[in-house]
Amino acid sequence: MGKKITLFIILSALLSATPVLSQEPFIGSATEVGFTEGALSVSLSGAANYTIPLQLPPGINGVVPKIGISYNSQSGVGMLGYGWNLTGLSAIARVPSTKFHD
Repeated sequence: MGKKITLFIILSALLSATPVLSQEPFIGSATEVGFTEGALSVSLSGAANYTIPLQLPPGINGVVPKIGISYNSQSGVGMLGYGWNLTGLSAIARVPSTKFHD
């Protein structure tokens, strides 16, 4: 009885490992893994500036928003933490109809 259980365990281990061993992993070569596109610069006052563009899918009519993350070592608390801000944001606001705006 013990030999049958041992044989069953060995055969099931071999059969379950066979599909895993026969598959080759797919590694795409389009982009490097762990690589973030960004630009580092230093201002005249000595502040380190780092910008990271965010890749977003196209929206309605193919419009792609250009949003990014930026860091400035001399800025205070931003929207994303100390020194970090979100760039590319804009807003359209309605104003009351006045003689100045007409």
